[in-house]
Amino acid sequence: NAREVMAKLAPVDLHPATFTPGMFRRTRMAQVPAAFWMQDEDAFHVICFRSNAQYMFDLLKTAAQPGSEVGFFAAS
Repeated sequence: NAREVMAKLAPVDLHPATFTPGMFRRTRMAQVPAAFWMQDEDAFHVICFRSNAQYMFDLLKTAAQPGSEVGFFAAS
């Protein structure tokens, strides 16, 4: 559910037809300046300032908790 986790935090169209592996995006994730790229269908790499690293980790961990799935991309 990597795509769904990222979609919860970033105002980016992450629909599989729009954002494909290899693509890169600069944006804000929960008001933190960040960038990410999609390595493959199941993995994103996220970069942000070191001073925001723990906060970003906590955001991603919370967004990925079991039971918090939205299922928006499930049928895609």
